[in-house]
Amino acid sequence: MNNLVRSLGLFLSCLSLSVAAAWGEVTSGKVGDCVWSYNPDSYKLVISGNGALWGLEKLPEYEYIKSSCREIEIGTGVTVISDAAFVNWYRSGDFNDWSYITFKGSTVTSIGEEAFAGTTIKSISLPSGVKTIGWGAFLTSGFMYIKIPSSVTTIGKRAFCNCYGLKVLVDEREFVQQTMSDEEQLDLFKGSTPVKKITVYVQNATMKAWYEKCGFLSDNIMVTAGADSDFTWDNGILMDKSCRSLILCPSTTANVTLPPSLENIEGDAFWGPVGKLVIPASVKTINSWPVSASAIYASNLFSSAEKVPSTLQSVKVYASSEEVKKCYESYGFTSVVVCEACGPKASYFLENGVLTIFGSGAVTKAPWTEKKEVRESIKRVVVESGITGFNDFVTSLYVSMFKDCVNLTSISLPEGFGNIYGAAFSGCTSLKTLALPSTLRNVQNAFDNSNIQNLVVSEGKYYTSKDDRGEEANRLYDKDYELLVYSVRPEFGTFLVEKADERCFASQSVSNFNIPANVTEIASNAFSNLSISKIYCVSEAKVPTNAFNDTVKTKAKVYVTSETIKKNFVNAGFSESNIFLASGKCGDAYYLAENKKLTIFGGGYIAEPAKGWPNDKFTSITFVGNSFVGIQSGAFAKLPAISSEIAIPSSIHYIGAEAFGSEKIRRVSCDSQKPADLDPSAFKPAVYGAARLLVPQSAWDAYSNALGWEKFGSYTDPYSVYDVNKDGKVNAADVSMVKKNVK
Repeated sequence: MNNLVRSLGLFLSCLSLSVAAAWGEVTSGKVGDCVWSYNPDSYKLVISGNGALWGLEKLPEYEYIKSSCREIEIGTGVTVISDAAFVNWYRSGDFNDWSYITFKGSTVTSIGEEAFAGTTIKSISLPSGVKTIGWGAFLTSGFMYIKIPSSVTTIGKRAFCNCYGLKVLVDEREFVQQTMSDEEQLDLFKGSTPVKKITVYVQNATMKAWYEKCGFLSDNIMVTAGADSDFTWDNGILMDKSCRSLILCPSTTANVTLPPSLENIEGDAFWGPVGKLVIPASVKTINSWPVSASAIYASNLFSSAEKVPSTLQSVKVYASSEEVKKCYESYGFTSVVVCEACGPKASYFLENGVLTIFGSGAVTKAPWTEKKEVRESIKRVVVESGITGFNDFVTSLYVSMFKDCVNLTSISLPEGFGNIYGAAFSGCTSLKTLALPSTLRNVQNAFDNSNIQNLVVSEGKYYTSKDDRGEEANRLYDKDYELLVYSVRPEFGTFLVEKADERCFASQSVSNFNIPANVTEIASNAFSNLSISKIYCVSEAKVPTNAFNDTVKTKAKVYVTSETIKKNFVNAGFSESNIFLASGKCGDAYYLAENKKLTIFGGGYIAEPAKGWPNDKFTSITFVGNSFVGIQSGAFAKLPAISSEIAIPSSIHYIGAEAFGSEKIRRVSCDSQKPADLDPSAFKPAVYGAARLLVPQSAWDAYSNALGWEKFGSYTDPYSVYDVNKDGKVNAADVSMVKKNVK
């Protein structure tokens, strides 16, 4: 009777689960130290928690989940897959519908005995934290691929016995069990399946020798790294050396963008699911498909001998043409949309405020700019890339690509991206920060009439946005710091820049513009974006006639340090009556004495002139440019009337003893995040006692603890970012200054 009751209960339980599956209800519960949920619509089991996974077989839902599950996700927090956790999870049918397992994070450290024995899993990539694989862990498993990470130190006996047609991929570093005997080593893989059917991909010759001792045929052990290898790795996928054939692409949640040189995807190349999949036009043969993908961006016409998995056929495909759409539909894809062209081989689509550009070659037109409502709907731009170094993918943005996209706040440019031409982001007033790839070659006139404030540049071969103090300078140089390519602010900085590139400054109005002595070459149109009131030039470089715009050549005053430089400006079209020679030299720098105002320009160290300052009545000191290195001891010690704010350029590294002799200074400002080395006697005691030190709020702690600077004490307040004129107040004067500088 009891057996009858139990049988009836089991029947009703299975019946209720079948109904739940039909209704698409998600079931969940606790198992071991973990929690689980199963979605019968997607046939996906998700396990997460904090500790060991055990006791699945005790769940009432166990048999139903075991027989129908197609995907297992092991979440972050799970540390151990216990003995026999998924033993005999066998399912018959189309091999493409077999299960696969993904690991989120790397918290799993141990795979128990017979954990996956007798399981029909298509592929598994063990996470990097796994150290132990137990006895018979994959015994008689029907899966095709396994990725063994370098963290593995112990493999139990018979771990891979009777694994039919298995391919083994071993991570970068070798794992060799020093305590394993030759017999035990052979026992790992032996069984009714001859090891000659198993292909192993390893990283070096030592690992190959280890597998040869396991009984594998030498010809089936592929060394995938090193000068003699016939393979190449790129972003986690294995290709032949010519990058024309895809050999292996392990299951991953990351996006996979195939290189434009790829022609063939070989059979069984994909292990399981992937993220977004970008397939270039060069791919003509596809004999392996991922189990699933988040989306497919396709530009290719292809043939395939492999059936497309049913789990992939419903994925949305963005096709570059009607021909590509028909090709994918002929292989069973049911959700294919045609995208509009934005270049000979480039396409785009706009969804939910995100403009995505994919394909290959240059973007040569921007249909999204033709209608105001479309422009203003764009909030984010994603430019898909090829693998780093494959520059046939989207490499350029041409004239006014995103002009007046006023709501654009983010754009993603990939490595391999080459050029930004022709005011591409003009009028993008919501775009404040832009990350640029290290492969960028040209930035010309790109950000006119935009609000770009920060350029974040990948540290790489060509560009940097940091100055020589390691601070973000928002200036782009070539790899040798010889060529200034682009600057958000109208300054060269402290690097030894020898050349100024075409349109290397953002369009803006500038009161004082400094050209330091180290500039030896100025390109055409180098400064044509700038509206300038005064130019201070120490460089003897030839000035092209179109280096400055006509308004500047007509109205700007030019201060030079020699007759040679004066002649260069006259030849460039400047009026000789507007060109003036410096009053003298002060250390490495030069100075102008105008009424009671002292202006320092040039660069290097600043010191008192050899014959002293022309008088001691100066009330202000203005430093022009950001190429100064330091202020020497006593440089301004004999100028007691200085009473205006002392604005220290961020390039200043050192301020010497008794540098300032005035007791009337009441404001000292520093833009640098890093305090300069300050001699404690640099300012008079009365200045330390009464003056306000204005520094970036984020640098206040650094200044308050730095030698010399800490003497400003309680009178020091960080200035507000809204205090534009830095007068210690946020009022109408700041608003007026903002309006004056905004077109």
